[in-house]
Amino acid sequence: MLRLSAALSKWEPSESASAREPIVLLEAAWPDIVELVNDAHTPKPLLLAAIGALASIRPAEAAKILVDLSESDDEEIAEAVNDALAEAAGPLDEEDEEDEWVN
Repeated sequence: MLRLSAALSKWEPSESASAREPIVLLEAAWPDIVELVNDAHTPKPLLLAAIGALASIRPAEAAKILVDLSESDDEEIAEAVNDALAEAAGPLDEEDEEDEWVN
């Protein structure tokens, strides 16, 4: 968590800051966020935030990390994982939606 704290304490938005700038900061904290998700002692609110962050930072890798938590006995955690996995998979395009329609 020290890397995230250090990065956030030094960050100041610039006039030319892009919308991705906060994600770049979180990218630096990836190992810390993964550690939070894998630690059984992480407080639930922090765990839920970490689950959501994984899907935003590295969607392709998030699924591999979150798969075990998707069957959690805690419904809120399982739902957060399922939401994160859906976000990581990306939005369906119109063609995908049409393929799913069954009459």
